[in-house]
Amino acid sequence: MDQSAYTQHLNAIVHLPSIQDLKKIKSKDHGQSEVIVAGRYHYRFVLNDSSSVDDVSVVEDLEKKGHWILQKPNAIYASDFAVSNIKRSQSKYLQVAYDAATRLGTVFIVDDEFWVGPTELESGIYIYLRSHSEMAFSQNGKLRVLPTATQGYHVLYAYDIEDYRLLNANLEGDRFTHLGTKGEWGYGLTIYQSKGGYIYKPRVINMWGDGIYIGNKWGTASGIPQNITIIEPYISQARRNGISFTAGENILIQRPYIEKTNGTAPQAGIDIEPEEATSTLSVIKQSVIEDATLVDNVEAITLYLNKDKRHVDLKFLGKTQVKNTTSNKDKLSIYKFVDQIDQKQTGKIYFEHLQWESKNPSAEISSVFFDTGLDIVFNKLEYTGATEDLTLFYTGHVIPNYPYGGLSFHNLTGKSLKQWGQSTYFVQSGADKLVSNLQLDSDKKINTVFNHEYAAVTLGVTSFIKPRVEYLQHNTSTLYLPQNIDLVGDGQTKDAVQFDTKNDFRKLKFTARIQQGIQGRELYIKGLNVIIDGKSKHKARSQSAGAWIELENVKDGATLIYDSFGKWQFED
Repeated sequence: MDQSAYTQHLNAIVHLPSIQDLKKIKSKDHGQSEVIVAGRYHYRFVLNDSSSVDDVSVVEDLEKKGHWILQKPNAIYASDFAVSNIKRSQSKYLQVAYDAATRLGTVFIVDDEFWVGPTELESGIYIYLRSHSEMAFSQNGKLRVLPTATQGYHVLYAYDIEDYRLLNANLEGDRFTHLGTKGEWGYGLTIYQSKGGYIYKPRVINMWGDGIYIGNKWGTASGIPQNITIIEPYISQARRNGISFTAGENILIQRPYIEKTNGTAPQAGIDIEPEEATSTLSVIKQSVIEDATLVDNVEAITLYLNKDKRHVDLKFLGKTQVKNTTSNKDKLSIYKFVDQIDQKQTGKIYFEHLQWESKNPSAEISSVFFDTGLDIVFNKLEYTGATEDLTLFYTGHVIPNYPYGGLSFHNLTGKSLKQWGQSTYFVQSGADKLVSNLQLDSDKKINTVFNHEYAAVTLGVTSFIKPRVEYLQHNTSTLYLPQNIDLVGDGQTKDAVQFDTKNDFRKLKFTARIQQGIQGRELYIKGLNVIIDGKSKHKARSQSAGAWIELENVKDGATLIYDSFGKWQFED
C-alpha cells in the first residue's frame, strides 16, 4: 500500500476519544476491523480471540465476539488508562498499562500526577518494575503516596528482574501526611536483587524511610543487585536515609544531590550498612559513588559495618561535598563492629576527595571500631568551618596479632584537627605487634591529631588508654605514650608499655607527655640496635616525666639517636 492509499485507509478508520468509548461499540457498528483511540492507539478487531483481557493491549468488544488488539504504539501514556489528580490509588491501573507497554516493547510514560497505594497482589508494593522495560516521566509526571499508617512501602520496586530503564522518575512520599508513627521503611525506589538497571535523574522527596534503597531483600540468601547505574538522583526530606546502600556489585551512582535527611536514625545522606540478617548475602563489590553533594542532612555519611563475613569494596570518587550537617556537631560516622575474631570483614572504602564545609564551630568524624579487616582511606580531606576545627572521635577494641583494617587520612587541610576518645586493647599474652589503627599524613603541621602506629602493648592484660599525638608530617612518625593509662594487672605482668621498632626504618619520636611522672610505668622501646661502648643495645626505657627520644633504625646498621630528653636506660 502506497502512502496515499495508506492515508485514505487511516482516514476511513473510526477515531474514538478514549478506551472507554472502545468498550461501548459493536464491531459491526463501524464496518471496520480497525479503530484509532485517543489519536495514538491503533486497535484491530480479532474474531473469537482468546487472549487475556487487560483493557489496554486487549479489549473485549461489547458483544463479546472477539477482542480489540492493540498494535505496537510509540508509547503508552498513563493518563489514557488511569485517572490523574484524584486522591484514590491508581496503582492497579498504572501497573496494567506499564505491563502492557513492556509486553509490546514500548515505553510507558507517566504524563500526569497520580496517587498510588498498595496493589492487590502484595501489600506495601505500589508498582513493580519489570524486566526489559522502560518507564519515563514527562515534565508533569509524578507519583504521590496516599497517606498511610503502614510502617513501610515501596513506590517503585525492582526485584528478580533484569534490563530495566527508569527515566526522570518523580516520586513524593507521605512523611508529612503519614497516619502512623511507627516504622522507617517507606522507600521511594527499592532496588533489590536485579541486574542491568539504568535510572536517570530520579527526583524523590518526602519519603517515610529512604529515598533510594539498594540491597538485598531482607532474609534472602542468594543474589545481590548487579550492574546498576543511577545518574544524578535528587533526594530531599527523606525521614531515615537519602540513599541506603547495603549490597551490590558494579553499582554506579553519579552526582547524587541529597539534602535535609532527618527524622529517624541514622538520618544520613548516604548510609553504607550491610544487612544484619544472618541469611542475607550482604556484600558490596566494585562499586562507585561519584561527585556526591550532601547538604543539611543530620549526618552526611554513615558507615555501619556491623556484621561478620561482610565484604565492602566501595569508592567515593571525584569530589564528595559535605555541607552543614545538622547534628549537634557536623558528623560523619564510622562504625566497624565484628562479633567474633575468626569471622572478619574485608575490603576497602576509599574517599578520593572529601570537601567539608560547616557553619558550626566544629565538626566530627566519629569512629567506633572493633577488630575488623576493612580499610577506610581518606585520600584528601579538606575542611573549612567557623573555626576550622575538625575533631576525630575514635574509640574501639583492638586485638593484637590479628590482621585488621585501619583508618587513614592523607593530604589534610584546615587550621586544626583535634582528636579525643578512648581505645580499649584486649591484649593477648605474648603479643608483640599492634598494626596501625589510624594514620594521618599532611604537608602542613596540624595541631593535635591522633596516631597510634606500630605500637605494641604487651601486657597480657586489658588496658584502657586515651592517646593523643601533636602532629604527623610526611616522612616522620610521632608516637606518644597515652596521657592517661589505667592498667588492669594480673599480678604477673610488668607495668610497662612497649613499642616495637623492629623492621621500622623511619625517623621516630616517642614522647611520654605526662607532666607529673609516670608513676612507675615505663616507656619501653625495643627492636633497636644502639651501639654503646662497642656493645649493641636492643632496648631503651625511661620513667622520666615528659621523656622523649628521637631515633631512626638503619637497615643492617646501627640505630641513630638524634636527640632525647629525660633519663634513658639502654639494655641488651
